[in-house]
Amino acid sequence: MLLAGVFKHTNMIKEIVQFTKALPEETFSKNLKLKEGLYMFLAYENEELVINPNRYLLVNNKTEETPLYYEFLELYSCSSMITNKSMNSNEKIFIDIGSPFAISISGKGLKPDETKSETPASRRKKQADAVNAYFKAVASVVDFEAEEYTLQKQWFKDFQYFAKGKMFDFFDSKGKLEKKDNKWEFEFEFGNIQQKIKDTFSFYFFMDAPKMSDYNLFYDKYIESGVFLYPLKKNETHGISNDITVGNVTKKPFMRHKTASFEVNFKVSGDEAKSIYKFFRLKSENKILPNPCPIFVQQDELNEDIVHFQIEDKTLTFPKLINQLTSKHNADLKNYYLIYFQKGLKGSQIIDIDFVPHFKYMLDSIKLTEVFWLGGRFSANVISNVFELQGRVFNSVFNGQLCPSDTWVKYFDEIEPNPKYQFTDAICNLMLQYRKSIYDYIYKSRHQSITCAMFDRMMSVSILEDIRIDEYRYDNHSRGYHIKEKLNLWFSLYTHFSQNQNRENMASRIPELVEKMKAVANGDSVSFSEDPAEFAFGAGQIVYFLLTKSAASNKSYAMLEPFLQKTKVSQLQDAISNSIAMYKHEIDVSKGRFEKLASEVLGYNSDINMKDYLRYFLAGCFAQNVIYEKKDKSENE
Repeated sequence: MLLAGVFKHTNMIKEIVQFTKALPEETFSKNLKLKEGLYMFLAYENEELVINPNRYLLVNNKTEETPLYYEFLELYSCSSMITNKSMNSNEKIFIDIGSPFAISISGKGLKPDETKSETPASRRKKQADAVNAYFKAVASVVDFEAEEYTLQKQWFKDFQYFAKGKMFDFFDSKGKLEKKDNKWEFEFEFGNIQQKIKDTFSFYFFMDAPKMSDYNLFYDKYIESGVFLYPLKKNETHGISNDITVGNVTKKPFMRHKTASFEVNFKVSGDEAKSIYKFFRLKSENKILPNPCPIFVQQDELNEDIVHFQIEDKTLTFPKLINQLTSKHNADLKNYYLIYFQKGLKGSQIIDIDFVPHFKYMLDSIKLTEVFWLGGRFSANVISNVFELQGRVFNSVFNGQLCPSDTWVKYFDEIEPNPKYQFTDAICNLMLQYRKSIYDYIYKSRHQSITCAMFDRMMSVSILEDIRIDEYRYDNHSRGYHIKEKLNLWFSLYTHFSQNQNRENMASRIPELVEKMKAVANGDSVSFSEDPAEFAFGAGQIVYFLLTKSAASNKSYAMLEPFLQKTKVSQLQDAISNSIAMYKHEIDVSKGRFEKLASEVLGYNSDINMKDYLRYFLAGCFAQNVIYEKKDKSENE
């Protein structure tokens, strides 16, 4: 089993690498935005680098995305720093990008640090030291000494000369540093730009001469050196990717996945780690990967479609993506790895990985039957695919908290009860217990992951909790609709899930029981058979009728709870007898439909466990009540 898991996830890594490498380079700058700042190209003039007065761009929330904008964006996307791999970590002055041909400094980096009583002169000394540290770090990543890198080596040399001298001359000539009200301010004027520089505003300098391939030459090496959980030791060529560790491998114990049932901790090469980093960046930065994300094995067209569809529609959800993929390719989806990205925590970015050999999107149409009257809203409803099953059925079980919106599902979120949304302790615990099984059923087509018994428990617990929290106001039950809706869903899908042998059709069984109760109540010399379902259903009819006759101001369904707690027939009969005695002033118990049905219920003899017939009792409570139906006007109320 362990070897099979290692093999599976090793192949998954290969597919991620293949997925990433098959994408056009421009994909990795899609959906990215430049940060606020001044972006400048450096050109050669008399063999020295100078700021090109015709090639700069001020970026703020009003900036249009022109061709020049995208030029800077492309270079920024292959120069931005990895979080754990800064080129100047001590002073944190040059930390946004890292390249032999580019550098940036923020407004905060330009100003003296008031907390350290710095002066402009001492701050400039730190800036100069930081520049030296920056280029030393750059030089440690890539070696330009090889003969084929002669041009890049010269560019690097020229850029250092600019950054260590002319860059600071530029700030001195175009800016003014003053201390006002014990706070340092930097006023800046360049071209048509004149403004006070905020701490978050940055200045970016990019060489124009190097091509994208030259920038990537360094960036690829930089990524390879910074994407491992632990730095590679001397002569090591493989390490554990910082992005794809899952389970208990992390530098910070408090961030470990306490409940993960697997780990993905194999060592990968620097080239593989780079592709893995770029893959996860597509999710976190570019936001063009769905969650969960399928990675198809040796099916590049499908993988490219995933990215293309996501770029075309930024609001694309996983269900919509699957619909588009199946519609375009006119076939079920097969042979893919499904990756669920975690949210919120830093470090490991995966919370669930699995291989899906065959995804069954469409279902044999499930007709929803309105066994319990809800104004005809169920009569035309059909569930035709798994995501309709997720939203229409399972989301209802958990009172809307499994899928709060089209773009938010809570299969792996931290959850806690919230009474505001009827998400009680019981419903929360129910969701924690079954949501992984539901996820496997919906997203991995593991239809054996949910049995009929599991579905029975989900529905019964959810319905009983609705009964418990129901409130009766203005002649209306707050959970009345929801209870009947769930009963309809339960009985419509009663035989749908696995291990459904010898299950009856509850959607047709309930109307049969209603007709049987009518016959008994009408006094047509009809009695209960030996089927305990008839007793349980009839008892539900009697109990609900008594509830409606209660003189209490709060006739909430919570009044059903004492009856629901009875496990023996005799106990339930005693509770009904006591209620009849209590309400006898409201009804004539000695005649009519009530008397005939109650006589059958109270005279029934059996040793069954009522918990096994809970569904029939609930159905009797909420189905059409036959006691209120009259054969003629002479019958009692």
